[in-house]
Amino acid sequence: MTVPGLGANAFDAGYAETRRTDPRLREIVDRLLGGTDSVVNVGCGSGSYEPPDKFVIGLDPSRTMLSQRGGGISVRAVAEDLPLRSKSVSGVLAVHTLHHWKDWRLGLDEVCRVGVSRVVIITQDPDCEYDFWLERQYLPQLLDEDWSNFPAIGEITEYLNDGSVRPFPLPWDFEDGIYEAFWRRPQQYLNPRVRRNISAFARIGDRDLATAMQRLENDITTGRWSEQNADLVTAPEKDYGYVVISGTPR
Repeated sequence: MTVPGLGANAFDAGYAETRRTDPRLREIVDRLLGGTDSVVNVGCGSGSYEPPDKFVIGLDPSRTMLSQRGGGISVRAVAEDLPLRSKSVSGVLAVHTLHHWKDWRLGLDEVCRVGVSRVVIITQDPDCEYDFWLERQYLPQLLDEDWSNFPAIGEITEYLNDGSVRPFPLPWDFEDGIYEAFWRRPQQYLNPRVRRNISAFARIGDRDLATAMQRLENDITTGRWSEQNADLVTAPEKDYGYVVISGTPR
């Protein structure tokens, strides 16, 4: 889960507290990996979405991340150079990680080299119609965020046979604290621990971030946030371009 320019141990030691496994997404992952008996989780972070009934190897360049995995074999490694024999695992999992790889093409070459029967990738579509209130109203610095680190969905599926793409709109109570997870719970962004485990916030200067969070807190307290985002207050889910991609490695 290394963020380019932030180093391998950029995330908080309490990462697993806020980046919890959401059961709805886990159900999808478990079903897609159902026919496998061994899985390598590339860019494993703290081990979210790893199937509990399979032999799992977690690979990540960050010692901080690996120290928070609940069990299984943990190996410090990068996606571009997987320390596994060719066709040594039946399944490969990669969750919210491709945009952190230095060379995602080389990483997917490695994924296809080591995997046998199934690859499951969770990522974000850089071509989605993106409109997130946090940026539009409070952090305009991120409106120009470079999406070049996110591979196009079509480019990812080129590495897979029988590749399928399933959109995953975020439920309002999504439990995994990714960047847009709290789209209907703005108060969560006021929590420094939540922010420390979301890479986008590391790109904002301390002064600008403090000013933005103060404005957000004031708007929540006065009800202004609810007025400005009335369409979100009762919405059950919101599409921010997240997709689950699966297929057989070429």
